[in-house]
Amino acid sequence: MPGLSPDRADIIVAGVAILYEVMDVLKVNTLRISARGIRHALIDRMIRGRRPARPAASARGRRLQAAEAFGRSLRFEQTHARQVQRLALRLFDDLAGPLGLDTGERDLLAAAALLHDVGYVVSFRQHHKHAYHLIAHAQIDGFTPREHEIIALVARYHRKTPPRGRHAAWASLPHRWRDVVRRLSAILRIADGLDRRHSQRVQDLRCEVGPRRVRIDLEGDTDLAVEIHGAAGKAGLFRRIFGRAVTLRASSARRVARRVVPLRIVARRSGARSIPRRQTRTG
Repeated sequence: MPGLSPDRADIIVAGVAILYEVMDVLKVNTLRISARGIRHALIDRMIRGRRPARPAASARGRRLQAAEAFGRSLRFEQTHARQVQRLALRLFDDLAGPLGLDTGERDLLAAAALLHDVGYVVSFRQHHKHAYHLIAHAQIDGFTPREHEIIALVARYHRKTPPRGRHAAWASLPHRWRDVVRRLSAILRIADGLDRRHSQRVQDLRCEVGPRRVRIDLEGDTDLAVEIHGAAGKAGLFRRIFGRAVTLRASSARRVARRVVPLRIVARRSGARSIPRRQTRTG
């Protein structure tokens, strides 16, 4: 039978016999089936099983609360999501004026940053693609259908391959909205890299925008080498979209203090004259 998996061969007759008897008892002659599976039903139950958080006073607050409620329904990592959102919005606010960003896009970035990792509920591999499908088919109040699609795409492009013409969902957007996805994805990638360890070590940042580069100064109480490496590795899309290289550095006030560490030299032969301990400075 065309379309029937060979793996079903040993159960299909018994299954149809049971189905036939059920339909006969219920006196129905039409059966509508779903093309989806059990995992889709489980995810749908998780999404619908919890009520959204209490609405905030403003429409803006309500829709961002709805986005966070959706993330909680999928048991997302709240601390990482909120840190990435905070850093993404700090970047956006510093860059909006010099780079001509539309402040109306700020909430779209905020929602995408919160939900960028919700695809973990399906699997780690390709979780950015799973995030797109989950967000695109979710009910998040307060956003228009177009904005909903933008949020899903920005979350989808927070890692791996940037937007390309062969990606049907992105290619179907009008050119104006394609540019929005590119711009917000470029910012989200850097923000996500700045919490690479999921440990919220970056406390604050500030941007200095020049004609050829953007310098990002980071503040934190501990060494931020991993965060700098993570953000630098994800800054390629930003460079292509905005035509500026990205440089990152930790604030000089937060650098790790130099320490004095004792250096012990041990004699190689018994009876050899011992060498006294010395001290040396290490950075």
